[in-house]
Amino acid sequence: MSAAGKGHLSVQTLTDDAKEATPACGTWLRSAPFRPIGDYEICDNNDGLLSSSHGIIKNLPPSKSTSETRVAACRFQKAATLHVNEGSTVELIPIIVAGSPTVSGQSLQVGQYLLLTKNVVVEPELYCLLRLAQ
Repeated sequence: MSAAGKGHLSVQTLTDDAKEATPACGTWLRSAPFRPIGDYEICDNNDGLLSSSHGIIKNLPPSKSTSETRVAACRFQKAATLHVNEGSTVELIPIIVAGSPTVSGQSLQVGQYLLLTKNVVVEPELYCLLRLAQ
């Protein structure tokens, strides 16, 4: 499924194995430390993040990046712009959604993820993983 008229983002479906790993990652994220970075927050425990998200990240399609791939977790409690560097891609994977969060108007659901190629506006409330590839 793709977001019609939104060439900078497309909706993808997680594998069943990744979906099964999502609740445990969500439990960990609820108690993880976050620090502000602009209008959203980023997880401040990389070792814990890599451990808790492993079951999801390992079940994503291989990154097309030839250089650097990183994983981060973000918490959006108010509207914020998520920057995507030119030539990079970001996979935004909703882990915990409250209310009706959106990314550039596209609704978010646990069990799906968005492939982003340009800056987007994220409307809360949302905890998500980001796999960034440059």
